[in-house]
Amino acid sequence: MRMHSLSSRSRAVACGTAAVLASVSAVAGSSVTAAAHTNAGVQGSLSVFAVPGTFGIQQLSTGSDGKLWFVTPQSQLGTISTSGQAALTGVVLPHGNVSAVIAGAGPEGVWSYGQNDTAIYSKGSCVLDLVTSDNVVHPVTLPTVAAQSSCGGAAADASGDLWVSLSNQCGSRSCGQRVSFVVEVTPALVVTLFPPPAPGVRAGPVALASDGAIWALGGYPSQHLGRYTTSGSSTGIQIPTGELTGMLARPDGTFWGWRPILCIGQTSLFCLRVTGFTAGGATRSTYLFPVGISLTGPDQLGVSTDGSLWRAGRERSEPDRFFRMNANGTIDRSAAFPTVGGSLLASDGTLAITGSGAIWSSAQSSSGAEYLVRFQPV
Repeated sequence: MRMHSLSSRSRAVACGTAAVLASVSAVAGSSVTAAAHTNAGVQGSLSVFAVPGTFGIQQLSTGSDGKLWFVTPQSQLGTISTSGQAALTGVVLPHGNVSAVIAGAGPEGVWSYGQNDTAIYSKGSCVLDLVTSDNVVHPVTLPTVAAQSSCGGAAADASGDLWVSLSNQCGSRSCGQRVSFVVEVTPALVVTLFPPPAPGVRAGPVALASDGAIWALGGYPSQHLGRYTTSGSSTGIQIPTGELTGMLARPDGTFWGWRPILCIGQTSLFCLRVTGFTAGGATRSTYLFPVGISLTGPDQLGVSTDGSLWRAGRERSEPDRFFRMNANGTIDRSAAFPTVGGSLLASDGTLAITGSGAIWSSAQSSSGAEYLVRFQPV
């Protein structure tokens, strides 16, 4: 989306001692109090905004026009103002029986996708839609040959076109028609099929890179990389690493990729194994991002303008905060999420980075009240 060395079992950690200003804001007439925390490696200001209602936030997404969007667990579409005010648009995104995911947003509208999963080896089609500025939902009709494909990942390019990786969910099993494509959809809902990163591969993550092209991963157990533009594609670039479940582009033309693994010293808590790789398929180094993840809930990552990878969450029993990993695997931490009403806020696993460099995440108090936390690095 516009939009997460292991071998040495070590990581570099920089923790400064400068105090971080924690500024607090309130919306919808709510009064929010926050306690400042210190000993943060990333200096900046933390702000907290109460989310009105009880709808919750499942995903955050920043559009190409800088607008901040969110999706609820019920696939309701909402917006967040620059002052932190969250509001529903009244649109419910079509999504099958899995919550919708925003794949891109801009002047063309909001692209989303979902999956109608009916059984392990009998899965419904990928559901693609464009919501225009008048809040009208425009469904995308896929060609028959791709209609029963599962969506693996999606991203929008600078022209506002949506790109989606599709494949048959059977993987190596034989259970009907086997299809695998990368699909381009224009705002006029014109659909074009492209070959997958490698023949018959499982669909994987998709990212818009700094060269303006869309890059897609696919395959299991070996993984391949494909480059896509409206004029054509280059596929079959093998990545010498295990299967990656997520991918984001860095400004220098390289990529971050990741997959869940058990945290060091844990038997049930999962962290992320993060790998850097180039457009030519060469890997750099692999690191452990020690922030616990939920395998059933959202777990978003973001890349800032300096190429660092960001997450929100918790390391072991520490309070929730923002984490930044640079290209060398060094992890810095923000101040802890503020205390609201005597309760430390816990991140929902969501994250978005806006054009101003602000890092956003949604979080909950111990009573279940929903908040937005904004961190502005300095």
